Amino acid sequence: MFSNWRFLKLSLLCFTLQFFCQGKAGASDMKCLSTANCSECLLQGDHCVWCFKSVCTTHFLLHVQSLCGLMCKLQPPTSMSSSQCMAELPTCIDIYSNDPDFTQAAYQKEGRCDTISNHLLQNCDSWIKDPVSQLHFLKNESLKNANVDNSSNIVQEAVQITPQKVHIQIQPGRPVTIPLQFRIAEDYPVDLYYIMDLSHSMIDDQKNLIRLATSLEKELKNISRNSRMGFGAFIDKPIEPFIGTRQVSLQNPCFPANVCEPAYSFINQLPLTTNTSIFGRKVALAPISGNQDGPEGGLDGLLQAMVCESEIGWRPTSRKIILYSTDAKSHIASDAKVAGIVEPNDGYCHLVNNTYSYSLHQDYPSISQIASIAKKTSTSIIFAVANYLLEYKEISKFIPSSAVGLLANDSSNIVKLVKEQYESLIKVVNLRVLGIPTSSDIKVVIKSNCSQSDGVFVENSVCDSVRIGEYVHFEIEVSLQSCANHLQNQSFLVKSDDLSDNLQVDVEIFCQCDCNDKTEKDAKCSGAGTYSCGLCSCDSGFSGEKCECDSQASKPKDSCDNVKTGLMCSGHGECDSCGNCQCDCLPGGLEPLCDRYTGPVCQCNNKACSQRNGRLCSGRGNCTCDPHSFLSVCQCESGYLGADCSCPVSDVTCRSKENMEVLCNGKGTCNCGKCTCIDQCYEGAVCSILKPECGKTCISFRECAACYTLSGAACTHANGSCSSYNVKEVTRIDEESPGACFYIDQQGCENHYLYEYKSGWNLYILLKPQCQKEYWLEIIIGICVGVLVLGVTALIIWKQAVTIHDKREFARFQAEAQRAKWKTTNNPLYKPATSMFKNPMYSAVEPGMDRFADGELEHSAKPLVIDT
Repeated sequence: MFSNWRFLKLSLLCFTLQFFCQGKAGASDMKCLSTANCSECLLQGDHCVWCFKSVCTTHFLLHVQSLCGLMCKLQPPTSMSSSQCMAELPTCIDIYSNDPDFTQAAYQKEGRCDTISNHLLQNCDSWIKDPVSQLHFLKNESLKNANVDNSSNIVQEAVQITPQKVHIQIQPGRPVTIPLQFRIAEDYPVDLYYIMDLSHSMIDDQKNLIRLATSLEKELKNISRNSRMGFGAFIDKPIEPFIGTRQVSLQNPCFPANVCEPAYSFINQLPLTTNTSIFGRKVALAPISGNQDGPEGGLDGLLQAMVCESEIGWRPTSRKIILYSTDAKSHIASDAKVAGIVEPNDGYCHLVNNTYSYSLHQDYPSISQIASIAKKTSTSIIFAVANYLLEYKEISKFIPSSAVGLLANDSSNIVKLVKEQYESLIKVVNLRVLGIPTSSDIKVVIKSNCSQSDGVFVENSVCDSVRIGEYVHFEIEVSLQSCANHLQNQSFLVKSDDLSDNLQVDVEIFCQCDCNDKTEKDAKCSGAGTYSCGLCSCDSGFSGEKCECDSQASKPKDSCDNVKTGLMCSGHGECDSCGNCQCDCLPGGLEPLCDRYTGPVCQCNNKACSQRNGRLCSGRGNCTCDPHSFLSVCQCESGYLGADCSCPVSDVTCRSKENMEVLCNGKGTCNCGKCTCIDQCYEGAVCSILKPECGKTCISFRECAACYTLSGAACTHANGSCSSYNVKEVTRIDEESPGACFYIDQQGCENHYLYEYKSGWNLYILLKPQCQKEYWLEIIIGICVGVLVLGVTALIIWKQAVTIHDKREFARFQAEAQRAKWKTTNNPLYKPATSMFKNPMYSAVEPGMDRFADGELEHSAKPLVIDT
């Protein structure tokens, strides 16, 4: 009795502690997903660590031995020590010691990768694999100014970025932060190269530059004692249509107004030199020329000045500045095609004897080429323009570390412009990363404090308004997103746009856990594998979590697939290397004493059936697994149907005592023993109760509708026929709506109204009656027109019939006449209309008389003719 009582009490305590600790562990928002090995675990971030202890579990009953001791210490029986107390609780001992090497499968795969706090709850505090990314400084010189002697020779190089080189060892999910300091050094080397448009319109600018050469040199020395100056000139491509090709124009492009030298593209008149006294002389000797179109070919010279480092004399550690001076627009890429030059600019140096030799072979460079090379060579560009200021400001937007200044028409403000634009350039510090492709798994984020005293760093790579000698603090955060692309060790640079100073970062990538506890043929791996980081790596021919499976006897991996869903172990378990499904606990179950999914492929869940009132199958059936559909279904008791066995087979509850023959009183349908009333005027269990609001018909509201139509709102007053209704006038009533009515008044007009019940009776009246229209005139006119049309139609038909008949008779007469064969003769009854008589007294033949053939004579004069 003592043991059973103690064990029951101990079990309750164990479960209470378990739920408390699980709730505490789950309070954190940081989650770690299940992984198969240590390396994948660490990929999730620095909050995830790996426990490689051989015996770890999430269930407190497995540590029940220590809890038994705790129980005995809290409530020891009289005259019994703690050890004796534990000895009297054999069940506690058995739970822990039956399988001393027990390792829960779910914890090995899921619990090994977790947060440190959760691992501490699981008693894995001494077995955590939590590698730390490391940072090593390889070159870390302090920031310092340049030191220049009186002859402008460099005694000490300036250092503007620290550190200069670091080596980091980085692991996925564990970023490294590199502190970086920047300061603009005093007397930092400055190389200023002046590129000038020497077309004839700039002749005054050339003269003023000669005059101001000494002042420009002094201002440059004020900027930095370690400075140098150079000079180059440009015109345009010496080919039509950019210049005239007549002989006189080739010799003198300024003809006939002026005299100047033949045109050229770009000439490096003076490479960078500390002997600035000869700067003015070189400017004076530079030839003035001209072209015949508006834009100039200055971008050819600008590109050559940036890429020809040795020819121009650029120093590797200096602030490179090009001053581009013109009063016209510039030709850009594709402009040279009108001259038949179609080959794109290759961006390489083509200076021969300080003259651009490819002007007739390659097109002008594009703005993007200029921007790319300026970034690559860390060159700052100052556009000093007398005209087209807005156009050059648009160009400057695409070129990093560039500025635009308005040049006086005679360049008299060139010294002031150089000073102002130089100061505007150096006060902006813009760090960027070189050498890391955008698709790389290495992510670099630059954060800055920008001289703020709050010490807060925000993601920002640009600081402005920085003064010479002022410190600016940055943080370079380097992180490894994943190891999926099998990255190799690599390096990248962090530098400013216009300076050669940079930070070189050498990255060493660690994608594997460094496990030094490897034991071959370890007993934990059934003597058939190597134990490391808490997992077994099986020898050839063996498989399984503990290498317990013989690979030759194992079933194929697809034997774990659910043929219905295609999921391995139906998504409710893991397929071991032996080809068997290890099913998970059902939702809400606790390892290891839990109800699990069942079946060869974990397809069955005997608690997944439909529930009603918290009871499976409504308490009227058993939850079983259908072997064909792999779904959990209720096997209902006799007399019940439905997915949850809540539907009785009998429909007796849908019949009223008064009318047992008809379901739901004929006003609804019976479903699972309950009536669903279709007629909205009836309610109740069997739809036998008439709702109060449905007891009225159209007749009930006719008096009010007639009164309101004739008298209006007066009918709604007290004692009026509409006093108990809420009457509203409407312009339209849907005759199909329930409650739609009408009546016919004495004039034969239809008066429509509609009633409905909504917390009271509402009556909607259509004030405009629908009366029949009289159509007497239209009817009479229609009849007359009809008669007239019928008469005319009858005449036309009669006439047509007669015509057809006559045609037929005439045709028949002609046919008979053709068939007749009579001879032509005179009618014997016919008597001629005239008679001829011979005068017996006359017999001589006189002239003019003729003799007939029978011997008779006839006077040729007029005979005597008598009309009878």
